[in-house]
Amino acid sequence: MDLLFSVALFAASSAAKPSSGSSSTFFIFLALLVVVFWFAIIRPQKSRQRAQQQAMSQIGPGDEVVTVGGLVGTVVETHDDRVVLLVAPGIVPQEGGASQPVEMTFLRQAISRKLSSVAEVEGDPDEPDEPDGDPDSSGSPDSGQ
Repeated sequence: MDLLFSVALFAASSAAKPSSGSSSTFFIFLALLVVVFWFAIIRPQKSRQRAQQQAMSQIGPGDEVVTVGGLVGTVVETHDDRVVLLVAPGIVPQEGGASQPVEMTFLRQAISRKLSSVAEVEGDPDEPDEPDGDPDSSGSPDSGQ
């Protein structure tokens, strides 16, 4: 951002001074400023937007997601432009009836991000989750006294 400020300051100061040359230096610095602006702001935003769209297109049943409103749920079904989320897996009605899950339908655009998927939660069975030994013990003889 300092580079952007210094280029703008230099362009403004050189444009304010009367020069014997043409005003082409002003336009060169203006073009340079536009290029710097493009690479600093617009290009990274487009790549983030492209990555977000790709992540949303890969959402499938079992994925845990967050909506733009902050609602956390598990994807039950996916359609072209809609996603069905399980938001309350065992709500019991006040009348004492049978518990039924609460499912809500959202547009794909309303999904903010993906928290986890079934494969990430279950993990790889070939790979141990924690090293051998008790992770709570510190190994010192006076611990726990």
